[in-house]
Amino acid sequence: MTENRDLEFLDRIAPPESYRYGGKASGLVSLISHGFHVPRGFAIACACFQELITLNPRITKTLKNINAAVDPDPILQGAEEMQEMLQECTLPERLELKTKKAFTRLHSQSEHNRGYAVRSSANIEDSDTSSFAGQATTTLCVSDLEAVLSSIKKTWFSLFSLEGLLYLKTKKIPLTDVRMGVVVQEMVDADVSGVMFTVDVVESDSDRILIDSTWGLGEPIVSGRITPDSFVVQKDPLEILQKRLGSKRLMAIQTAGSESVGYSLSETPIEKREKLSLSDEQILQISKIGIEVERRLRRPQDIEWCLEGENLLLLQARPITTLDREA
Repeated sequence: MTENRDLEFLDRIAPPESYRYGGKASGLVSLISHGFHVPRGFAIACACFQELITLNPRITKTLKNINAAVDPDPILQGAEEMQEMLQECTLPERLELKTKKAFTRLHSQSEHNRGYAVRSSANIEDSDTSSFAGQATTTLCVSDLEAVLSSIKKTWFSLFSLEGLLYLKTKKIPLTDVRMGVVVQEMVDADVSGVMFTVDVVESDSDRILIDSTWGLGEPIVSGRITPDSFVVQKDPLEILQKRLGSKRLMAIQTAGSESVGYSLSETPIEKREKLSLSDEQILQISKIGIEVERRLRRPQDIEWCLEGENLLLLQARPITTLDREA
């Protein structure tokens, strides 16, 4: 692997080269190339993680043992051994230097100190055949360079957590085939966040869109902590078919001090719980974007999005893999 491909800003990655940075990064690069609004950020190539693994014979040996294991006990023991060994690892020096340079540039372009999101981008993630959704660690509202470097390691190492290993074993994905990239992006001070399926995955209806939304950041939806507002939209003609008020018991909001940022999870004010988080105009706006993303990417998509004022940003888009299994 050449050094100049270790790390690159998302808007400078050519779509044919995006696979080097994993599934999530590849999806973001596709969105950017088609003109959709995506938070600024950079990606670290999957091969950097693989280099870390291959240079450590003990890690390589343990992975082979886990890969061959059938019973749960050797997998549990292997997961514990992996975490112990990985904690002793450090980022390659050249990657740390490049990350510092990229972070400094990204931070200098930020108008507000909103922090950064550090997300996984495995080569099997958000692909046409598997999602790997929720298996690796995501860190939100990371405030400074040292925290970003630490979060990159956490994301890398979470691939070989017990949950991650069991997912890979269940899906019969060889552990030695998995490569973990990382995406670092600006946080968005979202007023409303949500997810959208560009087909109705409940009724297997390709003529309908499903949207879930809540106030603030989207973490409570993604983690399943709340019952969000939900909407069903017909594609042609574009029409809202159903609106359901969710309890939205909790909301995640960014907190910012003079030197640090973060987010807090608190009870949603009653006036917000009793009000839909999206207007009809916003529902239709989000639906139109979903239809266009599906058209441009040429298959149904699972999209995470947020609204900052009237500005709609797409946080990720991945193919919907459940339709193929249900067909």
